[in-house]
Amino acid sequence: MKTSAQLLCNAGFQYSISGTTVQFWDSSYSLNGYTCQWNFGNGTSSTQYFPTVNYNSSGSYYVCLTITDSINGCTATTCDSIYINSGGGGCYCYYNSTVVGDTVNFTDASSSGTNSWIWDFGDNSTGTGTNPIHIYLNSGYYNVCLYTTDTAGCSNAYCSYVYISGTSGSCLASFSSANSSGNTFTFSNTSSGTGAFTNYYWDFGDGSNSYQMNPSHNYTSSGGYVVCLTIVDSINNFCTDTYCDSVYANGTSSSCNASFTFNANVNTVSFVNTSTGNYTNAQWSFGDGTGATGLTGATHTYSSNGPWNICLTISDSSGTCQDSYCVTLTLGVPNNNYFITGMIFGNNSPIDFAKVYLIQYDSLTQALNLISTYEVSMFDSSNYIFSNLAAGSYLVKAAADSMAVNYSTLIPTYFNNSLFWSSASFVNVGPSQYGVNINLIQGVNPGGPGFIGGLVSQGANKMEAEGDPLSGIQIMLLDMSNTAVANTYSDANGNYSFANIAYGTYKVYAEMLNKITYPAIVTIDATAPSVTNVAVVVNTNEVTTYAPYLDITNIESALIYPNPAKGSATLNLNLTQSGDYTVQITDMTGRLINTETVSMIQGENLIKLSVQNFDAGLYLVRVSDAISNFNMKLTVIK
Repeated sequence: MKTSAQLLCNAGFQYSISGTTVQFWDSSYSLNGYTCQWNFGNGTSSTQYFPTVNYNSSGSYYVCLTITDSINGCTATTCDSIYINSGGGGCYCYYNSTVVGDTVNFTDASSSGTNSWIWDFGDNSTGTGTNPIHIYLNSGYYNVCLYTTDTAGCSNAYCSYVYISGTSGSCLASFSSANSSGNTFTFSNTSSGTGAFTNYYWDFGDGSNSYQMNPSHNYTSSGGYVVCLTIVDSINNFCTDTYCDSVYANGTSSSCNASFTFNANVNTVSFVNTSTGNYTNAQWSFGDGTGATGLTGATHTYSSNGPWNICLTISDSSGTCQDSYCVTLTLGVPNNNYFITGMIFGNNSPIDFAKVYLIQYDSLTQALNLISTYEVSMFDSSNYIFSNLAAGSYLVKAAADSMAVNYSTLIPTYFNNSLFWSSASFVNVGPSQYGVNINLIQGVNPGGPGFIGGLVSQGANKMEAEGDPLSGIQIMLLDMSNTAVANTYSDANGNYSFANIAYGTYKVYAEMLNKITYPAIVTIDATAPSVTNVAVVVNTNEVTTYAPYLDITNIESALIYPNPAKGSATLNLNLTQSGDYTVQITDMTGRLINTETVSMIQGENLIKLSVQNFDAGLYLVRVSDAISNFNMKLTVIK
């Protein structure tokens, strides 16, 4: 949460020792973000936020962390002693732990002669003695520290994390796969009971392997392969599990992609098929020995909580489309006791201030609904958590707060690195999901003398008056390959603007949940460096964005009829000056459909637009000469 009246900056760190390897965690804060400089006491250093250090020999090492905030000039340093024991004698502090549900048995393993033990269990409670037993009230990670003193007066400390799952400390490996192109597959880890300390090992069945969480792999020859994922969590009661599934590489890309969302009501689950492509068959496997067919979805009632491995397989009769998508689902009866947690990054570093949005998918209305927000700050180590969630499908989106140092260059981003809700990846809850991290996309704006702006207004809608300005609408500036350039929001009067941008052709795109956006295509150059009237009109189911008359000196009137059009339409232009004009038709993604140059006379001009071979949808008709241009909308029906 946001905090006021804080110190300008403060350095801090935590660590965990395993043999001669030490994992360090930065826990500092600063009002404007900061850089780290570590000195590990063995002649090595680092500027990472979470470095790992291997020490060559036993002994005591004095570790220091210095942080620097270049904005306010604040510098802070903290130091601590750690003791490394590589198996020899000497004074050292260590413990082992065993997790059973919410109970942890701690066993002292410090050097002989230790006669004082003080435990900090990481939940604001402490204890003494050699082998305490502690019960935690909530699930999560806890940094447990043991402080010891021996008869010779030697004092040491050892800290390590324990993970409380709230159950039996178990984990379950699972994954789904998709044939992305040719013999290349992408694998999505859907394991449960995992956390920040989980290790992943993939065996692709062809002698290759990976340690990534969500890897991709290319098979050099066609055939069937058994892929296995093994997960190992050294914190979660040393839990390990393996899951295997088969893939078939046939040297061609599947023309379809399987996916689905779900919503659970106690033990009854409604599944909605969200697959893409020209598939004609959809087979559901519910994981309990039963299945169903259904192109749009299915509903199933389970006899117990699971976990259940649910799969959807889609195909067509020709064999060009075949794909499967699977998720593991654990049902809660009847409490909403799941959670989503993760960390927000900007420029690949923990962000200083951000807001996280939780969006729930309603399988009955097939709508996305914003249900909660969470304000992240460096004081919380850039972490967020949404708790008390029902099983179901969610989107998670993060945006830099206006207090963030890089607010002007970081673009709001959905989980799995998407700018758009329509292509964002769902987080399927049930079980809880850890490590739902988001690294905000960096806008690519080289800078320049250009300017694009306009007004966001209400279109035809039963709730609000048409033409009223709308505030707080997210507007993105994209290049023609959908790379983010900049982001802004409409102000109280509905106005938005992008200043200091380079000359070029851009898309102006409004990102709004549940609405299809048709972006405007705008070009600025030395002859027209500023475009100030790009209109964004918000309707019930769509957002249309267009640049009206950008230079109307040669135009008395303009009309397209019939509109909507079927087969053909007529463009009627009344001009005050004759000349050669270019007529271009683009779809709403900016793809050029047709272009022609027409010699027009002063007065009325009738130009036939053939749309016989166009797909049904919305198009932009752009008319331009050497110094002027304007856009009009054309709707094509079949």
